Amino acid sequence: MSNQGTIRLKVTNGAPAIEKLWNGRFKLEFLCDNNSPKEDWYYDNISSILPDYGILQDTNFGSGVSEDWEAVPDSVYPDMRLVETEYVFIPSMGDKRVKLTYETLTASWVEEKDEDTDYELNGLKRVSRTFVALPGTGYSNVIGTSTTTSDGTTLYLGSFKIEKTEAKWGLTEVWLEAGTLSETLDNVGSQKAKVIETIGADPATPSGYSLASKQESDFEGFQTNRFTFLKNNVVLSESEDKVGSQLAITQEVFNGTPTTPSGYSIANTQESDVDGIPTKRFTFLKPSILSLQQEFNNGLKRVSVQAFGMTDADVSAELAAITTSHELMSQTESDYEGIKTSTFQYQIDETFTEDYELNGLKRISLIELSATNFTAISIGSQGAAATPQFGLYLATQDIDNGGIIKVRESTWLEAGVLSRSIQTKSNGKLILETVEALVETPVAETVGAVQIGNDVSNVQGIQTKRFTFAKGDGQISVDRKPASTQLAGCTYVTVRSLGTPVTPTGVLISESETESDGFVTYEKTALQGTITGVKQTYTDVADVEVPGEVNCTTENISIADGAIGNITGSIAIPKVQPRRSKKIAATVTVEITDSPPSTASLAYDLGQISCSVTSISKNYTSRNGPTSYVKSGVFKIPYTDWQRSYTPSARIQVYPGCFLTSASSTGSVSYKSQKTYVFEADDDGDGYYDGVDSTIESGASSTTSCIGQGSTSSAGYVTTGILRRDSRPVLTDLNGNTYYEVITWSV
Repeated sequence: MSNQGTIRLKVTNGAPAIEKLWNGRFKLEFLCDNNSPKEDWYYDNISSILPDYGILQDTNFGSGVSEDWEAVPDSVYPDMRLVETEYVFIPSMGDKRVKLTYETLTASWVEEKDEDTDYELNGLKRVSRTFVALPGTGYSNVIGTSTTTSDGTTLYLGSFKIEKTEAKWGLTEVWLEAGTLSETLDNVGSQKAKVIETIGADPATPSGYSLASKQESDFEGFQTNRFTFLKNNVVLSESEDKVGSQLAITQEVFNGTPTTPSGYSIANTQESDVDGIPTKRFTFLKPSILSLQQEFNNGLKRVSVQAFGMTDADVSAELAAITTSHELMSQTESDYEGIKTSTFQYQIDETFTEDYELNGLKRISLIELSATNFTAISIGSQGAAATPQFGLYLATQDIDNGGIIKVRESTWLEAGVLSRSIQTKSNGKLILETVEALVETPVAETVGAVQIGNDVSNVQGIQTKRFTFAKGDGQISVDRKPASTQLAGCTYVTVRSLGTPVTPTGVLISESETESDGFVTYEKTALQGTITGVKQTYTDVADVEVPGEVNCTTENISIADGAIGNITGSIAIPKVQPRRSKKIAATVTVEITDSPPSTASLAYDLGQISCSVTSISKNYTSRNGPTSYVKSGVFKIPYTDWQRSYTPSARIQVYPGCFLTSASSTGSVSYKSQKTYVFEADDDGDGYYDGVDSTIESGASSTTSCIGQGSTSSAGYVTTGILRRDSRPVLTDLNGNTYYEVITWSV
């Protein structure tokens, strides 16, 4: 028998399972019996039955190996290496075995199967190959450089993967045919670019295009090259942005100079980048004023203008639309955000207007100029020192940022009362005084009036504060509305009054006082009408219960048996008619009371009716015989054996909602239960007859009884009265009195 491993292993059936693999390789699987299975699986012993990966088939291992354990020379396969070893359960054998698996492995990569070929990459050939070798086998091919031939087609190594284990290494190679993988149109900025992805050689430049960028990319896990081609002099992006006060056009261009937009000039050119493609950024501006700064002093303005592509005459024409008097003081070359500009300084003679038409308050109207957009000033802001509006407050402003020169017109006003009005309401019981004021808290002219309002208002386009004062005394309104359905026939009455509270008649439900800066409005609500009493009556169907009856009685027993005697008697039992339910017509009354309902007589109430029955059983048995004799001299003395037993039991049954019609009953049964003949022989060996045959008889009797306790009638159970009553509070007045809605079902 061939053996492999230590002296503890023997090859089952003397031979392995053999599988012929592709490319001249073999696979052997040995199943080995283990001579010491109880402890060999212990960790300290496992190496004696499971050898290390990679050993040759004819290699001995472990201690105690002798020539008897060496593999038969002719049975050895060349380069057969251990790749799997396990201690497994074999279902067909019903036992565990050591399984050793060997494969042909060398230090060279050997194909496991024929190569796989597909043309899924845009029609290019792709070949996948798998290899196997001993661990540590070297690999020298380079992705993208190494080539191979498949059916006359040259392929480049696209990827490889080596999977390593202690037993063996596996290699997977993917070889690709050089060529174009894809050709697509893609957006670069706002333009369409041709994007060609290749393996191997670079593609030809498409007609009318130039190479914009080349990138290493990845296509389904394979390293490729990505070429982006663009047409020359193509605007990739165009945007508008502020340069100073003006709107500029910015264009990104690939390999060229764009056409200057109508009315614009090139203001700046810079090197740029769009999506990784080198471009030029061109900034175009119309001849315009980029910034304007002004100083105001003693009614004169000095304006500094920074302009692009404009002469003194151009700037003067813009200023002429605002003021007829302006004088150039200086002109210099300057730079604004990298754009070449000219700076002009002018002296402008500009006046402002002043009047006192609003209730005698001082008002100034002012015009301001700027090349940049004005930001609104908060209404109510105070004028700064050394300005015409010093000490005044901003009342109105109008901003025009649409032209090259921006204009702000504003009105500034002195603080004070702009207007005052007084009116009476509610037949003179309410006096209202309204005051319009700017940056001032006025005092009412009406004696005793209090402030009740402070709102934003407007007088001749000027934002002001409107102060409202009021003086009131007496009832000003009455509201009535029906109460809820629970309080049918009642009405809620609400009275509002000023100064002096007015209380309506009826039950006072709520009251409130609202004060606004000392001015009080009173509001009181009362419930008028008949609150208590029956509000509704109707008929409804109700479920009620009828009491049950329990009768303690007896049941006769008769068993006929002529050979040994009949069994007759009686047994005590309770007969029960259980309680039951039925439907009746009930009267439902809905009423309002001023106190919770008291207890009342309940109809169809089984709460006082209940009974129980105790059932008792007494069983008795007796036995006499056999008779024996004892010698005393010449005399023979007889004696007789006997035996008896008594077994009592009891149980209690409860019957709620039932009463007793008979409170007790008793039954009994007695009979001969057994008869036995006993033959007496000469048991002392003297040849003397000691007695006669004996007869042993057993008797049995049973007594049962029922004893009832509890209700013996339906006393307390009536069929008239209240079935059910619900109560809930529905109203509490200001004095703390509570009213209840009571719903009663009665028969």
